Amino acid sequence: AALDGSKQIFFTATSITLVIVSVFFPLSLTGGIIGGLLKEFSLPLIVSTISSLIVSFSLTPLLLSRFGQVENLNSLKLSAKFASKFEVLFEAIKNLYEAVLRWSLNNRKKLYVAVITIFIASLSLVGLGFIGSTFMPDTDQGEFVIDIEMSPQTSVYENNQITKRIENILFSKPEILKVMTNVGLSSSAASSSSRNNITQMTVTTVNKNERDINIADYAENIKNEILNKVSGVKVRTSPTSLVGSAMVSPIQFVIKGTDLNKVDSTATNVLEIMKKIPGTTDVKFSIDDPKPEVSIKIDRAKMEELGLSVANVGSTLRTALAGNTDSKYKDGAYEYDINIMFDKFDRQNIFDVACITFKNNRGQLIELNQFADISQTMGPSMLERFDRMSSITINSNVIGRASGTVGAEIESALQGKIPNGISIEKVGMLKQQSDAFSSLALALIAAIVLIYLIMVALYNSLLHPFVVLFSIPLALIGSFIALALTMETLSIFSIVGLITLLGLVAKNAILLVDFTNELLKEGKELKEALVEAGRERIRPILMTTFAMVFGMLPLAIASGAGAELKNGLAWVIIGGLISSLILTLVLVPCVYYTAESLKRKIQVKRRANNAEIIESIS
Repeated sequence: AALDGSKQIFFTATSITLVIVSVFFPLSLTGGIIGGLLKEFSLPLIVSTISSLIVSFSLTPLLLSRFGQVENLNSLKLSAKFASKFEVLFEAIKNLYEAVLRWSLNNRKKLYVAVITIFIASLSLVGLGFIGSTFMPDTDQGEFVIDIEMSPQTSVYENNQITKRIENILFSKPEILKVMTNVGLSSSAASSSSRNNITQMTVTTVNKNERDINIADYAENIKNEILNKVSGVKVRTSPTSLVGSAMVSPIQFVIKGTDLNKVDSTATNVLEIMKKIPGTTDVKFSIDDPKPEVSIKIDRAKMEELGLSVANVGSTLRTALAGNTDSKYKDGAYEYDINIMFDKFDRQNIFDVACITFKNNRGQLIELNQFADISQTMGPSMLERFDRMSSITINSNVIGRASGTVGAEIESALQGKIPNGISIEKVGMLKQQSDAFSSLALALIAAIVLIYLIMVALYNSLLHPFVVLFSIPLALIGSFIALALTMETLSIFSIVGLITLLGLVAKNAILLVDFTNELLKEGKELKEALVEAGRERIRPILMTTFAMVFGMLPLAIASGAGAELKNGLAWVIIGGLISSLILTLVLVPCVYYTAESLKRKIQVKRRANNAEIIESIS
């Protein structure tokens, strides 16, 4: 009997291990931007799970035989008294569970309706906006970046004076520890630019536990105060990412087309629509506003009559206005550029440009206005192309809401408002989120299919694995409720937690189904077998579930820098385990009873039909 029991335990443990491995195996094959992250997450779990199975049937029995002992609950030891009281309490829990299970088996339809209602309500938390979606949760590193832009005519000296005023505002705040300022320079994770009228400031604050609000809201308040106290500046703030640079705007839409004017007008309309979506802030184009420029239209016929060439005119204008650094100054081992160009006094307006002189092939001096029309116009600061088409990118930060939710609302608001010949495409984090969610959805489906196929092979049945799979929706109920209560978002880490749950919650159903199958082989009646299996398996189910819940709790309540990335994953697992514990103990036996009863009815009907066929033949 002991040998048969050991074989059954080994079969159950092997089933659970293979199910958990089949959950993480699809994650290890995930591609895309999150493939590397998930591979490092899943492969150690696969190896550790298999190792745990080997250790549990080799080293653990050995250690127990050497150091284990049977606890005498009737002794006067404090531990024995505590264990005795606990056993009395646990026996009461088992009796209560038995009563609930018997009622559920007799009222299966009511239970099914209640569970389906709860499941639909939990899924609606996403659709109703109680749970937002994002690529990665926002992290509070205690640091944010301020990008300041002034009028194009601002000199470096004037920029520096205005920046000092802003620094005084920042240092008046007790939460700010230090500020690093780059006057005339702005850089991001993607690129950097240098102009007289821009400044970038990196601000470090106290730890988030010492602030009343998160870093994104704090940066937004600082921006509003700067705009109120310093006129003539554009201010943009963004928290720093995990790598320490300014976060790329989470909302990015590219408007592209063949007609540049149509692209400009469409982009302006889209910009206004995005500003009206709750949660958007710092909505702007990827290119700066049009700037004053001097337009020179050359009359080639006159230029040739005057003995000038295009190359001569072009090189002279470039040297006069942009400078020429072909000449070098050497000082020992060092070499310095010598920039030859017009003095600023001689290139202040279009009249100075019109008087630039050129020497023709006859040695005569010719002014620019003799063969060209010079005018002052407004021109774009940059020309962008996307997929070889003229384009403009619209960027937006998000505050107070999940970026994925805001992006979905923007897409919905733009439906039917994009003219023919113009297309709009989401890029950046929104596209990464879409790709990542698609990859994880495929991994989720693959994991469910693998779980079913492995259990079909183990049980040699198509019905019992189907019963086990009913524990998966029960875990989703608690996961979504936990996300809503803790105000976490549905991110790639939360979805990884959902996939991880597949193996963890299937474990409870496997324990019940395995033991019920053994009792049925012994000749037990179906309902009594389910009740006895529940009573005998409630202890390991409670032990393993509480062990995992308490193990994930420190990760769920962690509050250090970057803890936000893992909080959602932990709460998903905790919520799913709790709901699965409560509902699996009653729903899985009911589903098993319904499926087995239906199977027996079909078998009886089939035997009756076969008997009729044999009787008719005879």
